[in-house]
Amino acid sequence: MTIRVTVKNTDLRQRTKKGTGEIFAYEQQAYAWLFGRDGKPEEYPEKITLTIWMREGKPEHPAYAPGEYTLAPASFSVGEYGSLQCSPRLLPVSTGSKS
Repeated sequence: MTIRVTVKNTDLRQRTKKGTGEIFAYEQQAYAWLFGRDGKPEEYPEKITLTIWMREGKPEHPAYAPGEYTLAPASFSVGEYGSLQCSPRLLPVSTGSKS
């Protein structure tokens, strides 16, 4: 069971600090195909926001290209109080066909 993420375009929106206007991240819209409490896939995806953080004045990576992705293992970490956290990092899903 994997969570699939669909990216439709490369449009980015700037996130700025209030008062200073300094850009500290970019946001990109995507859709996550999630599962219900019963473990079955939901019929429709949920709209989500992917955050691309700034590192040394530059985005840490370019916008994700349109396509299908899955969550990378690096998406998950343990928070300050031991809770599981998710900050999506995406891996492209192979679309190669089998012969």
